[in-house]
Amino acid sequence: MSFNNENDSFYKALLNDMVTFGAVLDSSGNVNTPLIMGGLTLEEVK
Repeated sequence: MSFNNENDSFYKALLNDMVTFGAVLDSSGNVNTPLIMGGLTLEEVK
């Protein structure tokens, strides 16, 4: 695969538009999001 400015722009746009979600399970099996782990609320980061 060769890379050029056209490919770079395509992949940059693709990755910027991807929705990702990361979470961590604690020892009890509860889901902890980065917001919860950082002590933040959704309103604080909007």
